[in-house]
Amino acid sequence: MGKRETKNLILTPIHWDHEAQMVGLYDERSVQERICANMPVTKWEVRSLIVESKRLWEVEKCGYCSIYEKAGRAPVFVGICGVRVDEKPDQLELRCVLHQRNTGRGLGLEAARVVVFEAFRRVERDRLVAFVPHRNERATRAALAFGMRYVDERLRNGMRARYFEMSRKEIAAAAAMALEDECRAKSILGWRGTEFNAGYGRNSSVE
Repeated sequence: MGKRETKNLILTPIHWDHEAQMVGLYDERSVQERICANMPVTKWEVRSLIVESKRLWEVEKCGYCSIYEKAGRAPVFVGICGVRVDEKPDQLELRCVLHQRNTGRGLGLEAARVVVFEAFRRVERDRLVAFVPHRNERATRAALAFGMRYVDERLRNGMRARYFEMSRKEIAAAAAMALEDECRAKSILGWRGTEFNAGYGRNSSVE
């Protein structure tokens, strides 16, 4: 995936030029509280994430993106969003981490639509999953707004997390709705509807 633009955002696959911005993101105390079980994240862990994402883009054709908000002359880094191969081979896991000042504005949801729709257009997986830390109410509302279903609570990296799922069929329906809303002018994904629909499923089916 190359650079993608929405009404408010620019998304580009993360690479080494983004390292300092990502270190700053994970150094933020609120991010550590919301995402990392109050544990600090070292620059080596950030580098491991960059390496993982580069491998995902090369092998799986999906990965993480840096998110920039269109603001004045220079876009402003707001966080990262992407999907990774889950422990189960038939699903992808959604992850989104934003600076505290950028939460609650719909930017994570806007970015998630791009990376998820793009990923499921490129790869054969049956479902999307997400683990939301128990007390992260904004992320919970965003997961529901995206169309994911709450399943139960599970332990994830030492934290209680709310587990959400969304099937490939549901993702295709959400994508079609997004295209119906946006394609009359300029699709937020930059695709024609025929291109998008052709990217889904097996034997012309979304399942």
